[in-house]
Amino acid sequence: MRQRRSSGFAARLEKLHFSMDHRVKPGGDDARMEILIMPSSRKKLPDQPDYLKRRTFEQGRAEVDAAHIATSRLYCDALHLWRRCAQPACRRHRCCLGEPTNRFVRGLPTVPPARRLEAQKEVIAGGPRRVAPATHIEWTVRRSALKQIVSWGFG
Repeated sequence: MRQRRSSGFAARLEKLHFSMDHRVKPGGDDARMEILIMPSSRKKLPDQPDYLKRRTFEQGRAEVDAAHIATSRLYCDALHLWRRCAQPACRRHRCCLGEPTNRFVRGLPTVPPARRLEAQKEVIAGGPRRVAPATHIEWTVRRSALKQIVSWGFG
């Protein structure tokens, strides 16, 4: 049979206050409250500019250009365009090491349309080495149509 607890026990249990932090001794929460309060102001250096989340047009254009170059390089690797490359380093390392956009545009007419669709799926997955996109812009460019990637004008 179960023993019935007295009402005094329940009252004592409600009065107990346990700290959730195991490093603090019981009863030490009141002394710790002063530490938990955030300081009202932070001392900043006078030459330190405010953090701006927005980027300039040139920075955005550079990011988009870098995303298109990385995607072109992935297409070169997925379509194995390094096999026909004139540079021995590309054939030796089995990946595009030079300027990927020119080689991609130059080698694309020799690739059949079915292989282009396979390559597009492979590029979305990260190419043969499954490289994750560096930025969200690159993630978006990988999923754009192949025609847009080929016709991109670099700034």
